[in-house]
Amino acid sequence: MQRTLSGFGDLGWVEKTDKHYHTTLAGDMVLESYEDLSSVVTEVHELRPFLEHASEEFHDLPPGVLSSTTITTATRENPHAPINRYLELMRDGHVGRFRGVTPIVSGVFNQASESAIGPETDMELVIDDSVLERSQEDYQDALQVAYDLDQFTLYLSSEPIEFGLAIIDDVSWLGAYDDNGNLVACVDSDHPALFDWAMSVYERRREMSIELDAPADEASVAVASDGGDATAEGEAESSLESE
Repeated sequence: MQRTLSGFGDLGWVEKTDKHYHTTLAGDMVLESYEDLSSVVTEVHELRPFLEHASEEFHDLPPGVLSSTTITTATRENPHAPINRYLELMRDGHVGRFRGVTPIVSGVFNQASESAIGPETDMELVIDDSVLERSQEDYQDALQVAYDLDQFTLYLSSEPIEFGLAIIDDVSWLGAYDDNGNLVACVDSDHPALFDWAMSVYERRREMSIELDAPADEASVAVASDGGDATAEGEAESSLESE
């Protein structure tokens, strides 16, 4: 200890008066920086599950914004904690505005989205080809709801999606997934800086997407086609008779 204090004295961080050491102005600055670093290390440790699986899309997050977020991590005891956190945010009642990007399709998420839609809700969601194909195969009813609702707009991304993002009114939610598509961690906050960043990411991804419309009913198309052929045949017969 004495050697350490002596070294600090040589650096001008402490001085000895009346047999006691006191920090100098320089020492106070070093101590403050050390405490800041210690706080950052603690935050990074808490955020580790999220940071380890964070998409490259998240690498330009505003500095320090994650310190204001609520971090929820999947654990052995509670593997669905991140999903439950998302549901908590969606269950506060009908949302006024929702903007989302998702790399997966899930019955739980579909139900949460349907329950959050009210008469005044403005909802947009960006998905990729894999999500669309899975929805067409296993969640046809939910997909049809998305097509039918006037206040719900669905977009198809031109590139694969590897991250989760949701803007629920003024709250921003970010999801990190493992290689198997499992939601392993999420963060959320109503911090304005995170909201602005999340909205810019969403808008950038939406610009890379096309709006999806409900596919035409095959039976209707067939009937229309048959009707057109019959009309053409009738016109041809009339022409022959007149000749």
